Amino acid sequence: LFILPFRFGSRFIFRRSRLTAVYANIALMLLIQFTGNYNFFNALTIVITCTCLDDEHIESVIRSPSSSSSS
Repeated sequence: LFILPFRFGSRFIFRRSRLTAVYANIALMLLIQFTGNYNFFNALTIVITCTCLDDEHIESVIRSPSSSSSS
C-alpha cells in the first residue's frame, strides 16, 4: 500500500503498473468514502487519479461493443 503512490511516476515505463495503481487507488478511495466521512476529498482524489489514465485505455473502456463491429 505504501508503494502505490510511487507507481504513478512510471508514466512511460510500465503501463500495467500505472493502471494497477490507478484502479487500486480508486478502490481505496471508494472504500474510504463508503465507510468514512471524507466524501468530498475522496471524490477529488478520484478525479486527480483519473488523469493518470492514457487515452488508449480510456477509449477501450468507453468504446461500445456495437461500434467495433462493422456492417
